[in-house]
Amino acid sequence: MEEVVGSSPISSTAATVEATALARARAVGCVVAKIQFFRGDDQPYHRSKDVVPSELAAKLSGDELESRSRTHHPGSDELPQLFEVVAIPDAVFHAHSHDVDEIILVADGELRAGSQVLRPGESMFIPGGTLYSFRAGPEGLRFFNFRPRADHTHRNAAETRAQHA
Repeated sequence: MEEVVGSSPISSTAATVEATALARARAVGCVVAKIQFFRGDDQPYHRSKDVVPSELAAKLSGDELESRSRTHHPGSDELPQLFEVVAIPDAVFHAHSHDVDEIILVADGELRAGSQVLRPGESMFIPGGTLYSFRAGPEGLRFFNFRPRADHTHRNAAETRAQHA
């Protein structure tokens, strides 16, 4: 992942203007943050069964283990997390929950959650601690999962119910 401050300079003149603008921003107390870029070639897809810890693999369906994913932005306690998942046709994702809120945005295929069918460009918001499940449509599914901070929790239905008891 590439990090730059501000925008990429086009010429030496643009670089000088950019450096001057950044110096002025710092002088008046503005926060100047690093911009992170993700490019598709930066991170390959990984099959879930090849990368998840064994204790998590025991909770996942065979379909979930066959899904592929890649991280766009890993997140931290202060930074948001974004990853992409590609699921096989009709893949079932068992009921589970996570500690933090998340937004799932469908990029390709269909996501079926109960009676709801989400198509490309449609999304769903899941509050942290909410038990949910879904399955991919007959053509498969590719989605992006956004979380406000890094979260690698995955509680199955029994664990989620026990936590809320």
